[in-house]
Amino acid sequence: AQPFWLAALALVLGLTACSSTGTAVSADGSAQQRARLRMELALGYFQNGQSAVAMEEIRQVLSADPRHGPAYNLQGLILLQQGDRAGAERSLRKAVSLDGHDADARHNLGLLLCEQGAYDESVQQFDQALAEPAYAGKSRTHLAAGTCALQAGQAAQAASHARAANAQQPSAASLWLGMRAERQLGHAQAVSDYAGRLQQQFPDSAEMQRYQRQAWND
Repeated sequence: AQPFWLAALALVLGLTACSSTGTAVSADGSAQQRARLRMELALGYFQNGQSAVAMEEIRQVLSADPRHGPAYNLQGLILLQQGDRAGAERSLRKAVSLDGHDADARHNLGLLLCEQGAYDESVQQFDQALAEPAYAGKSRTHLAAGTCALQAGQAAQAASHARAANAQQPSAASLWLGMRAERQLGHAQAVSDYAGRLQQQFPDSAEMQRYQRQAWND
């Protein structure tokens, strides 16, 4: 199975030349129009698993509009899939530098930094993503931040993020995160409560199987 950080990467949310907060790049002029159309193609190819073709489209986007932040975000995702972490980090940092309100890019950069063990900066990126009022992916980012915190040995922070994720959009993964964090904190009742919710809402999930096996480190 692919690692959590890769599974949790955020796609560019829009098929228009805009950031995740809805701040649109001007569509005036043929260059911006070409960039928008190429970005639609790039996203389509990426979602169909044609990463090489998507990367070529991204090159066309950036040729038409070198300040197209979402293109750098998608470029970062593709480079991560290809195993080029250094290139991915450069692309994601470029996306963030072009639009500091791009919560998707900050989420992805935070995941990459966490995977690299740069926990403090990872927290900063997650916090800045979560601070964006219009960001629709907060539950996903709380899950990512909590998982990263647990990896860093910060069970209290992990438990806090798990509670936030489960209050917004509970999933088997977020309930499992809460169980693991509360177990490390010695909160048996909280673990039991999470287990009950997992059994009720996601009885056939891989997380439920891990709980039944007591495979806390899987």
